[in-house]
Amino acid sequence: MFPIGHVFYFKKTADEDQFEAMMKQVKESLGANDQILLKGSNSMNLAKLVESLENECK
Repeated sequence: MFPIGHVFYFKKTADEDQFEAMMKQVKESLGANDQILLKGSNSMNLAKLVESLENECK
């Protein structure tokens, strides 16, 4: 259903926060007119990622 290499998994635990890695991967993967689905809990700070992406597109 989804091509290998186009689905990414990031986690946040008490010992590890992969937010910066997530931010980098999303920004490197996106191209013009691409659409993405971000799925996660509020603890992953997805709103911060969306805000950053929106600011770059202005």
